[in-house]
Amino acid sequence: MITKTVIKDNLLGLGLLSHIGALVIAAIPRLDGVGAILYLIATFLLLSWVFLTWDREGEKSRFYIACIVAFVPLIGPLLTMKMVHPLSEKRANKSWIMSVFTLEIHPTVVLVWIVAIAVATALTFQQYDPYFSNPQPISPTTPR
Repeated sequence: MITKTVIKDNLLGLGLLSHIGALVIAAIPRLDGVGAILYLIATFLLLSWVFLTWDREGEKSRFYIACIVAFVPLIGPLLTMKMVHPLSEKRANKSWIMSVFTLEIHPTVVLVWIVAIAVATALTFQQYDPYFSNPQPISPTTPR
């Protein structure tokens, strides 16, 4: 296991899911702004996890490198986890990539996070929908 508490599990899990979601949403033509904001939120979640997990006093340079690497798309979260994994006491001889599959993310947290992302995406994409952007006025003389 790479994390020791439920909060750290949730932070790491949401950070990883948000990184993937941000890259997918940013690929949609008119939603690149939402993707960029979600990417920054995902990086913040990942950095929060690194800050809470890091407990070695003498390796500040490695901490800063892990924080900088977290900003790199696609491979940044994986490299950050690889740098933080040796700090875990509960490794049990698992590789750092296998410890991702043992994360215990709370389902309610994931559901609320996905609904929040879906609502933000829908509200942003609504402005480009032709149905909402160009309503036809109804004439009072039109028979019903």
